[in-house]
Amino acid sequence: MYIVCMGAVWDPSKAAANLRKHGIHFADAELVLFDPAAIPLDDPSATGEQRPGSPGTDAAARALAV
Repeated sequence: MYIVCMGAVWDPSKAAANLRKHGIHFADAELVLFDPAAIPLDDPSATGEQRPGSPGTDAAARALAV
């Protein structure tokens, strides 16, 4: 089962792993993805797939790279 919030879809096991590894909930990081002022950047380390990212802040004003 996947979780949908604000239009993004994520795998719960990946979300749990991200929380353990980085201490950030996907729902918090998702705010960066829907920020109208965000500037998307390509991930130069991605191989075989497009992985755009974006710097921004979450609701707690933490700087994130999503």
